[in-house]
Amino acid sequence: MKIIGNTLETIHKFRHGHVSQHWLNDPFLTSTTSLGANRNIKLQLLYLDINDTFYLVESTSAMSHSLQNQDGAIVISDWSPADFAGLLRSYNKPGFDNYFQLIVTNTALAYSNS
Repeated sequence: MKIIGNTLETIHKFRHGHVSQHWLNDPFLTSTTSLGANRNIKLQLLYLDINDTFYLVESTSAMSHSLQNQDGAIVISDWSPADFAGLLRSYNKPGFDNYFQLIVTNTALAYSNS
C-alpha cells in the first residue's frame, strides 16, 4: 500500500488556502460558508486498485479528475474546509498537519484491511 500526496505540504496548502483564522473563530461563518462556493472543494483520498495506491488530492485538481474519470479511482474519503475547521477546533494544539497525516494513513489502512 502506497499513499501519494499525504505530505505536510499538501495538507498545509489546502488548510491555508481554504480555512482562514477569521473563519475558524466564528462557527456561524464556518457553517454558512460550507453552503457557498467552497462546498465542492475538498481534500480527497482516492484509491486506484490497478496499482494498489492511494492519492491525497484536491477535488478540483486535474489529477483528481484524471484519476477518477480516466483511471477509475474511487473516493475513499474526503474532507471539506468545514471538516478541517471542525478538526482544527477539536485538536486545538500545534502539529495539526502531522495529526491530519495520521488520519489519512489510518483511513487508508482501514480501507486496505476491509
